[in-house]
Amino acid sequence: MGLSIIEKVHIDFLNHILHVKKSTPNVMIYGDLGRYPLNIAIKKIMISFWHTLLINNNKLSSFLYNAILESYVSLDRKYKWIDCIKKIFDDTGLIF
Repeated sequence: MGLSIIEKVHIDFLNHILHVKKSTPNVMIYGDLGRYPLNIAIKKIMISFWHTLLINNNKLSSFLYNAILESYVSLDRKYKWIDCIKKIFDDTGLIF
């Protein structure tokens, strides 16, 4: 099940809560309820986890992250998770 299907169910539920028409812009629905689209919440969790990997140098997960980052940079290997984190930073105008 793709994220777009889940997001559709989410926005339909929010429309139902507010008793508004389906034609009401999603940005207004999110603003009225103080919510965000689910993809933003997921990206926030990913960046938070990435930050935790950076600051906890004594954990196994941090050692593994540093190892795959080294192979990503020096050996030009591809890792979907690192590519996704990089894309989040690139899309927001931040340098990875």
